[in-house]
Amino acid sequence: MQKKVLVVEDERTTAKVAQQQLERAGFDVYLAENGKEGLDSVKKNDFDLIITDVEMPVMDGVDFYKALKKNEKYLDIPIIVITSSEIFKNAFSKLGVKGFLAKPLTGKNLLGKANEVLGIPLDVQDRAQVMLFGNDTDVIDQMEELLHKCHCGVYVPQNGIELIGKALRMVPNIIVIDVLEADIPAYELIKSLRCFSRLRDTHIIIYSYLTPEQLGDSDKTMNLKRVNEACDDAGVSKNIGRFTRMTFLDSLREFGI
Repeated sequence: MQKKVLVVEDERTTAKVAQQQLERAGFDVYLAENGKEGLDSVKKNDFDLIITDVEMPVMDGVDFYKALKKNEKYLDIPIIVITSSEIFKNAFSKLGVKGFLAKPLTGKNLLGKANEVLGIPLDVQDRAQVMLFGNDTDVIDQMEELLHKCHCGVYVPQNGIELIGKALRMVPNIIVIDVLEADIPAYELIKSLRCFSRLRDTHIIIYSYLTPEQLGDSDKTMNLKRVNEACDDAGVSKNIGRFTRMTFLDSLREFGI
């Protein structure tokens, strides 16, 4: 299961740096510009970690922290405070905070502290990142299970637009796409992804999952053939055909997973 992180920070540059670095490491990141927005987001999501600045408009980090700890539901969420002030560090330490970061944030310090607070082994930072996109939830669940056994970070976008946006921020090692995904044609997605130089080294794997009844439908199989050919032309790295656990594992090994 992908870890959810909330970053509460009013400085846009700092927030974006944190988001980019955390997403590249496989975290699902949400942003809030102040404590009030942070509280609203906490009410809607189950976060594994909160990273917050101290000096912010509307509601600062101190009031945000105190408001969180008033609710028993949020008591166990670990919090990292962004500050270099010894006064703030001492104050938050007395409140129970154990993680601190100073600006400017760097990827190494941010990920190191996040993993430390979450109890994630340091070598997991270097694990492969994989995005899965398809219609059949059972197939996606099987893929996710196999990837977790291979110690990969996994992200499952809800639609094609989210896939492209997250891919640009995460720069995953592998993107796996169902060729029959109806949201946006698979070949259009692949064309869009291949337009970006930063995704040049990302492997794109396509697959299909027709039921035995669908495989007997000549119209569906002809359409599948046309879509596969269009995906090949768009720049796919590998077509594993009809999904099976074995063909999927073989493709992962081929790409060094």
